[in-house]
Formats: sequence, C-alpha cells, structure tokens
Amino acid sequence: MRFFLFLLAFLGAVETQAQFGYTPSMNIQTPRGNVTIPGSYHYAPVFYGSQGIALKKYDYTIILKNDSTITGKGKIKVKKGISSLTIKTANGENRTYTPSETKEIFTVSLYGQKISGTPYFSDSCWLFKTRGGKISQYAIAPEIGTDYYSAIQKGDGRIFPLTKEHLISLVNENPEALKKAEKGKLDKSIEIYNEH
Repeated sequence: MRFFLFLLAFLGAVETQAQFGYTPSMNIQTPRGNVTIPGSYHYAPVFYGSQGIALKKYDYTIILKNDSTITGKGKIKVKKGISSLTIKTANGENRTYTPSETKEIFTVSLYGQKISGTPYFSDSCWLFKTRGGKISQYAIAPEIGTDYYSAIQKGDGRIFPLTKEHLISLVNENPEALKKAEKGKLDKSIEIYNEH
C-alpha cells in the first residue's frame, strides 16, 4: 500500500503547463466616450469562462471624500460601465463603495509597493498606474504589469482613455510607434515608444 501511495504521489508530481484562454475585449462606457480594454491571451487562472477579467480580492484601504478611512478585503466589479468595490470590514459587514464616494483606494503588493487608485472618467472607475515609462499605462485593477489597461498618460500630462486616436497624438514624433498605432497595434506602439 505504501509503495502504491508513493508511486501515485511521484507520478502525480509531473510539471504541466497551464492552459491559455482568450479574454475578449471589454468596453467600459464613460461620459467622455467608450474605453476599450484590449483582449489578449492569458494563462487559465486569469481567464474566467469568457466573462472578461477575473479580478482578484485584495486588502484595500479606502479614503472617503470626508477623509475617513476604511479597510477590508474585497474585489472590484464593473457593471454597466461603473466600477464598485465591495469589502468585508473587520466587524464582518459587507459594504459597497463607488469611485464617486472616494478620494483614493489602495492596496499593497506582495513586495510592499503601494498601488493607488483614484477616481477618473467622471467617477466611473478607479485608475491604477500599472506600468510606467514615457507613456504610463493605467488599469481598472491594481495588478502591476497587467494587460488590462484602459488609459494612458504621457509624462505628467493628462490621462486619456486608451484609443487609437489618443495614442496617435501621443506618439506622433516617433515614426515607428506612430505606424504601429495607425495599424491599431496599440500595445506594440507603446512598447516601441517607451524603448526609444
């Protein structure tokens, strides 16, 4: 019996590759126009049955407009173009907050980095800076390096929804990045622009 269990454990410890899943593009409606989060391929843990982004739970600190602070564990949800965060507080209460009620929300990464989100696009969502560079990328989730970014910013300038037109205006002095942006290859355009 011991040999059988050993054999089962040994054979069961085979390293395998995760499956890829495709997450389709998602549109978020804002008063300033639609923001498209481009679709992409990801390892299966991020993919959730063609339902879009599988946002994770984090420990959040919420700073309300009256400067009071609330902490708890929860996850951001997007419904009809409006983000919300439902957290479970220390006393066990579930409470839902929207960007219009907050000044800022933040979480701390595993590496101790504060990832802060502030209300944008007429308080329809929180934007978290997920990648820096000449053109920074902002996402609706506090996940550093995520491909689910929906806004961009050149230097310390204004934050724009990620659209082909906005990106073209930001990269127009770099011919190679401009060419990619005009073809709709927004990720590649930003990558090229940030490298040069």
